[in-house]
Amino acid sequence: MSDSSPTGLDDADQPNVTGGIYAELVAWGAELPLWQNEIIRRLARGEEISDENISAISTEALKEAEQQSVAFQRLKASDFPSLAQIEEPVALRAVGSLRNVNALLTDQTLSFGPQLTVIYGANASGKSGYARVLKRVFRARVKDEILHDLRSQDPPGVPSARIVVQTEGKPEEVIDWSDGVDLPPSFARFSVLDGHCCRAYIEGNSELMIAPEGLDIPERAARVIDRVKLHLSEKATEARPKKEDLAELENDTPSGLFVRSLSAATAAAEIDARCAFDAADQKTLDDLGTRIDEQRRTAPDIMRAGLKKERSNIRALLEYARRVAESVSDAVISDLRCSAEEHDRALDVAQTVRASILDPQVPTHAIGGDPWRRLISSAAAFVSESTTGQGPTLAVNDQCALCWQPLDNDARERLTRFHDYLVSEAEKSLQAAQQRLDHLTAPLREQTGDVPDATSTLAANISADVEHGLRKAVASAGTRAKLILDALRRKAWADLPVSTCTVVESLEALDKDAATRELAIADDKAASAELAKLTRDHAELQTRRLLAERGDDVRGFVRSLIESQRYDAVAQAVNTRVVSAKAEQLERKYRTAEYEARFLQELRDNLRFARPLPVFHKRVSKAKTLISPVISARFKNIKTAEVFSEGEQTAMSLAAFLAEVGITGDTAGLIFDDPISSLDHNVRARVADRLVREAKQRQVIVLTHDLAFFADLRAEAKIQGVDVSASTLIADEWSTGFVESEMPFGARSVSQRTKVLRQLVLDVAAAGKAGERAKARSLTRSFYDRLRSTWERFVEEKMFAGTVQRLERNVSPGNLLNAVVTDEIITNVQQSYKRCSEMIEAHDHTPGDGTQPAGTSDMTADLDLLERTGSLVKAELTRRGR
Repeated sequence: MSDSSPTGLDDADQPNVTGGIYAELVAWGAELPLWQNEIIRRLARGEEISDENISAISTEALKEAEQQSVAFQRLKASDFPSLAQIEEPVALRAVGSLRNVNALLTDQTLSFGPQLTVIYGANASGKSGYARVLKRVFRARVKDEILHDLRSQDPPGVPSARIVVQTEGKPEEVIDWSDGVDLPPSFARFSVLDGHCCRAYIEGNSELMIAPEGLDIPERAARVIDRVKLHLSEKATEARPKKEDLAELENDTPSGLFVRSLSAATAAAEIDARCAFDAADQKTLDDLGTRIDEQRRTAPDIMRAGLKKERSNIRALLEYARRVAESVSDAVISDLRCSAEEHDRALDVAQTVRASILDPQVPTHAIGGDPWRRLISSAAAFVSESTTGQGPTLAVNDQCALCWQPLDNDARERLTRFHDYLVSEAEKSLQAAQQRLDHLTAPLREQTGDVPDATSTLAANISADVEHGLRKAVASAGTRAKLILDALRRKAWADLPVSTCTVVESLEALDKDAATRELAIADDKAASAELAKLTRDHAELQTRRLLAERGDDVRGFVRSLIESQRYDAVAQAVNTRVVSAKAEQLERKYRTAEYEARFLQELRDNLRFARPLPVFHKRVSKAKTLISPVISARFKNIKTAEVFSEGEQTAMSLAAFLAEVGITGDTAGLIFDDPISSLDHNVRARVADRLVREAKQRQVIVLTHDLAFFADLRAEAKIQGVDVSASTLIADEWSTGFVESEMPFGARSVSQRTKVLRQLVLDVAAAGKAGERAKARSLTRSFYDRLRSTWERFVEEKMFAGTVQRLERNVSPGNLLNAVVTDEIITNVQQSYKRCSEMIEAHDHTPGDGTQPAGTSDMTADLDLLERTGSLVKAELTRRGR
């Protein structure tokens, strides 16, 4: 596989398709309306189609649909740009001065080399924060929200950064970016892939984001065509008249039905005929009104309806009069008198019982009959003779006066309850009698002698005599009611006058007379038919008169209908199915097949996917081709994520990403954030090889937390001759996102580490002088932690000359010739390693072992021993002549 073709496709396999696409679009234009030709022409020129343009195009679409002359022409080859050239290489130089991005430092800058740049960052070092910024600035399938520093008390601000890019042959371009602000088009050429973006390729339909020039024109044309359709529909709605504006003209007459049936097809001559109304028509209308009035006065149906209404009114008055008469009738007086007597008896009983149930004058019915009265009276008399000073009682010397049995407490209580029961029953009888009396007097109290206004009006409509008789009867009833109530009060019923009300008989006679007259009216079908015809003719002439008055409104209504239907007809004829079909055809011919070949070759040859390769399920929606990997054509409904492992999904996403960005030959930079998630060491090595080969063609930036992958990238870059730039993101107790413009500490040589350790000693001294004791202790622990790992690196690099290195895949037995192992060196290593372990408390020390905190002088001495031991190795190699 040649270095010039990182995908494995030869130059002959990468067809120059743009010219073919434009030729197909020209040929396609012959099948489309001219206004759609114009849309494609403008899109090919790179024009933005504004709302004003949509309005103008819609007007021309309407003209073209009506076969009028339009200003647009068919597409021709000169409407398209010349064969596109690959844009100049563009590279990302730096990203820095981040603000309101997580808790990252604001004064740091990440720099990037021209080929391969590797950014190492341990967990929580700030790597993800930089990745989120890069995803929002450049092209990424998923753009994560950028959070502010959640520990800060300040309100969140807008995320921002300073970004430096450089197009080949041009000066660097510095962009001060703020989230939400548009960026230069060149920024869209960069592509970012991380774990979230990977899932977008696997878990749903993925719309291919990059295509040969011109291939996106059908999709963009579909969106513009939809805008034209919407504009036409809106114009149709605006022009459509409101039918309720003519509602008063709609009825069941011929002219009213004509108005109801108005449409865009209604002829102007028919409207003129319907709206004609002259003086002769007006005279006819007046004559019809006169004849209708005459007919209604004598028409049997009208007369019968009048009599029915009259009888209804009479019956309503008759019901009212009967209620009034019955309220003061002799029967009411009789009932009232009986009720009053019953009430008096109940009152007498209650009063007597309240005084003493033993009184011989207690009525018989109050105590259950004469035998009981005699029994109770005798017992009471006996008690009265036998005892003195006692109240009403039936007991003598604790014995019952009735049965002469000894009375205990319970018996005495029963006698008391018996007394209470008799009193309660008398009170209930009195209350019931009072309620019956109130019920009978209520209607009498309501008789004021006045007739309600509505009832009086109803009577007057029948006749003045009826109204006079009703008023007289009601007044008489009111007087009689007062006399009855007075008789009740005085209990003098003999003085009541005899009732002389005759209004009921009068109303009954009127009702009978009306019924007789109604039956006497003979049916006259001819007269009824004549009246119905006169009424229809009158309604028609009235409607025509209104039509004549509102003729302009009717004509305007039809004109608006015509205008609305013009727009609506064109809008309904517009659809994007033809455009979608063309897009699918072009996708299949110019992109999808090549994309699928690239994807499968990336997966099979470059990443060496172990499983049977997936296939693509493709569909077109709104002129966009959506694709998703599936298990097979047979099981296209089974989600990929349900079958393939996490590592396999990562490999598939990486292959899809590389195929997508490689389809056009653009060499803008690629950015990867931990592209080896869940991959085993073999696939990880192949990913490193693939990314390094890609770095020969374009800038590649990799952010990773995996030192082994970092080593794989560096080793591959050395083999393939690719320049590697490295930076490290660091976090400590005080800050996040500190940038070291070197490779990670764990990947550095002993001499490179020694420089860092010397600086740590100075940092400890500065913290101590500033009184920052906690910081000094933390830096001291960090110093000895790093010093211990440096001694481990010393053994690999110096003593065994790199024969076996922790992050390297291969063992180099030939390096053993330069191995240096002496007693003094071994002693120094062992003592220093023990010293570091004591200082960082990596092991559980014995209490009171006497270990003292290290000062800067101790740290310097421990570091000097490392350098002296290195000098011993160098001296031994010199002695050997190596």
